[in-house]
Amino acid sequence: MIPTIYMKVEEFKITSNGKLDREKLPKIDIEKIRKKKYQLPRNKTDKLLVRIWKKILKIREISIKDDFIERFTDVMSPYKEGTCPVRVFYQREEASAMLELGVQWRITPADALLYELKTLLGDESVTMEFK
Repeated sequence: MIPTIYMKVEEFKITSNGKLDREKLPKIDIEKIRKKKYQLPRNKTDKLLVRIWKKILKIREISIKDDFIERFTDVMSPYKEGTCPVRVFYQREEASAMLELGVQWRITPADALLYELKTLLGDESVTMEFK
């Protein structure tokens, strides 16, 4: 089991049996953690740093976290009500699917949108096709 949240604890309380008193551990506010917004790069320097770190860390795949839908919505919302349909392709070893978002999610393509999607999903995961 791999922990998803780490927390610094100054002192562990021990029961009279010499075991860790789990009831005395600090409570973790999961909702507060989930509500943290993903912050997109704000300027050219941020964008450059993101590219550098991705190359240094050799990041290829971006994992989908609990707040993925919220982050995806935040990226897409400013470009809504356009004419281009959005198709999401999902693929894993055991399954694959294509989902076309509804008409209300048609977008107006922009370089900024492509950059934000590539930052969220990874460079190889975002393509634009013209017909």
